[in-house]
Amino acid sequence: LAKKDVIISGMDVISKMNVLTNVTIYTKTGTSPIQTELRADEWQKIYGGAIPFEPYQLVALDDFSVGVSISAGQTQSFHVLFGLGQLFTVGNALEATVEVVAEDDSIIIYEGQAMRGVFKGLFGRAKWNGVMRYRIK
Repeated sequence: LAKKDVIISGMDVISKMNVLTNVTIYTKTGTSPIQTELRADEWQKIYGGAIPFEPYQLVALDDFSVGVSISAGQTQSFHVLFGLGQLFTVGNALEATVEVVAEDDSIIIYEGQAMRGVFKGLFGRAKWNGVMRYRIK
């Protein structure tokens, strides 16, 4: 949720493995209701690449080719996928209130859905481990 008008320019991510793996990031305006599968046609791919990881080391991905603009009061969802080894923290039960993972004076990041595959295989909630890079509009 944006508290101010912001542009998300990129993300830094963490793997739990020493691995070269594909990282793909999708986004869409609004939130995603809890469901076992997400509709792929609602999402826009904003990043994709093979990334070398060392265990538990933060890796800065290249900036998105086009920043994701979010207006104050607007919610934006992100679907971050690793081929292998994505590090996340288990979130609350699906029926529980959604928890704030990080917050500052510009944005709030909430826990999200944990999926086993591309837009499918819901197995609970997760707290994303990484950094969202942004600037004020």
